[in-house]
Amino acid sequence: MVWFKSRKHGRDSRERTDKGEHIVVENAHPAIVDRETFDRRKALAAERRFDVHTSPARKVNYLLSRLIVCDVCDNHFGGRRLLQKGKDGSTTERFAYYCGGYLSKGTAVCAALPIPKHWIEGVVLKLVRARLCEPDSLAEFEERVRNRIDAIRREYGSDTRAIEIGA
Repeated sequence: MVWFKSRKHGRDSRERTDKGEHIVVENAHPAIVDRETFDRRKALAAERRFDVHTSPARKVNYLLSRLIVCDVCDNHFGGRRLLQKGKDGSTTERFAYYCGGYLSKGTAVCAALPIPKHWIEGVVLKLVRARLCEPDSLAEFEERVRNRIDAIRREYGSDTRAIEIGA
């Protein structure tokens, strides 16, 4: 059994400790399998490679997840990737926002249609750009950002990690 593999760092995060700081208790509980079998299986497992992470090229950010509220059932929309196969056997990826009520309980709860990701994010981006490009709005935005940074500096002093984390 190994204790103290990590320690609390800040309010909400943890950091790994060095192996020298670990507290190791050998034979802390009765073995289910003998040591020889365990070591043999451990060696076999080390030879295999389990790469379950998707490539960065497949990572998709859904900027509006949980910000869109369904007008049919009042649940939040979330982003989903859908693979569709064509008649010719080709596969097409579609990215859209789906109602959480529809995803969890189907059409019995909600019959809202999916919203195409590229379309809704494009509309929202146009609105944000138009709003920010107005001189008064841009000045107000800059003032809010400066006030937030000043508040963080007052709270944390010169510790810039708090600003990077987004405290």
